Amino acid sequence: NVDPYPLDPLDGKNDTNFSVIIVDNKLYIVGYSGHNPEIIIPDSIAGYDVCGIKSLNSNVEKLYIGDNITSIDSSALENVKEIIVSENNTNFLIQNGVLYNYNKSTLIRCLADRSEEVIVPGSVRKIEAKAFSNCNFANKVVIPYTVTSIDSTAFSDCKNTVIHCYNNSAA
Repeated sequence: NVDPYPLDPLDGKNDTNFSVIIVDNKLYIVGYSGHNPEIIIPDSIAGYDVCGIKSLNSNVEKLYIGDNITSIDSSALENVKEIIVSENNTNFLIQNGVLYNYNKSTLIRCLADRSEEVIVPGSVRKIEAKAFSNCNFANKVVIPYTVTSIDSTAFSDCKNTVIHCYNNSAA
């Protein structure tokens, strides 16, 4: 079992491990100061629904996200090797070590322990910022012609990654 709160359990007070911001009564995690490499993003903190993840620290390797999460900044996931998405979350899904939005039209992040080749599904239209950042773990990425938008930092700091694309693709 994972202890999601290695310092203090949430009891209606501020959790000392998460730094948060509240915008329009929605809470976003902007940092994690704990040392646990496996964390559970809680559904709520201090009575606010946790809606998004903007940033975590570099020691987080395994992440559990709950039902309420509607946004994840891919740069928060740079060192994450495994994500488990709640089966009740209708915003994200993980498949073969790649995080997508629920309908698989946006590729958000290829996880750090993903190896070999990544074949982007034909349903994907957009590849997010830093989706393959520091992509030394994937040696080949195949991008279909259906991808119409690739953020300029999607492949930042990739070494030894061969990108295959089709004529007339955004790649």
